[in-house]
Amino acid sequence: MQVSTDGPDAALFLAVRVLDHDGVEVTSTGAIASEQVLISGWLRLSYRKTDPTRSLRWRPWRTHDKLRPVKPGTSSPVEVEIWPTGIDLPTGYAPGADHLRTRLRPQILHCIWVK
Repeated sequence: MQVSTDGPDAALFLAVRVLDHDGVEVTSTGAIASEQVLISGWLRLSYRKTDPTRSLRWRPWRTHDKLRPVKPGTSSPVEVEIWPTGIDLPTGYAPGADHLRTRLRPQILHCIWVK
């Protein structure tokens, strides 16, 4: 994923949601909230540095040894870990990815999804 922000840092909150056949979100009851997304992940953009020798395709390994500040308006590649999960979806239902707005920092966040 490529991300740009108008500030020196940003908090990314990503979610995988379940959508029914009409595109309406289907929530579930979980341990934290009565209506929650299927699964989520988060990352402080300045902590995006990973160790490629310890990272797995589905799990980036953070080094936490050096902050990588962001130049406002510049696109940065990021890998956000979203924990594996499983669900049996009815016919016509589909997973959908999304970024969640944060109340922590009201910066504008632009996400471009790449494969």
